[in-house]
Amino acid sequence: MTTELDAAKAEAFGGRMMGVLNGAMLAIMGSIGHETGLFDTMATLPPSTSAEVARRAGALAVDS
Repeated sequence: MTTELDAAKAEAFGGRMMGVLNGAMLAIMGSIGHETGLFDTMATLPPSTSAEVARRAGALAVDS
């Protein structure tokens, strides 16, 4: 017995999987930001560049 691939269902599944992976990565990155104190540092700053945030956070080496 041969089953044909339903392209619409495959596309919908791919979209749902991308949503799951995106949500998982956002959760991981949010956890890293919390654990490293990034969010606490950023809360004390005005809008800043990534280099300014790194400098304030005490990064070891920051290119200007």
